[in-house]
Amino acid sequence: MQIKVDAEGDDAAAHDLYYWLRQDRELRRHAKADLTQAAEASDRMNAGEIINMFVSNGLAAASLLVNIVVAWRAARPSPQGTVTFDRDGTTVTVHDTSEETLRRVVDLLASAPPGGASGATDTGESSASSGSGNR
Repeated sequence: MQIKVDAEGDDAAAHDLYYWLRQDRELRRHAKADLTQAAEASDRMNAGEIINMFVSNGLAAASLLVNIVVAWRAARPSPQGTVTFDRDGTTVTVHDTSEETLRRVVDLLASAPPGGASGATDTGESSASSGSGNR
């Protein structure tokens, strides 16, 4: 799975989230994170950094990852921007921390990969958003 951060001009945002993920001992039991340079840095990702996560399937690991991202977003002094989770071609973009958004991310992370293979590519895209704004 890849995690991309668009923090509206904050070039260090992906690195900061990566640090948060690496510091959580419980998450380290279920996941491994690597910070890499994107092959193509887009306008949406100023620094062009991507967090590659190798997460064990399961609701506990998914919920833990989502909770850490929510805490990271809440702790940021500047506008949070978006965090995009991409797993096997399925994408969920987090614009807020509404219950619906969090449920969709957990569902994406806890589900089996499309087609039953970790290398499967599906073109499905989902964008989770809420009119309630950032919390």
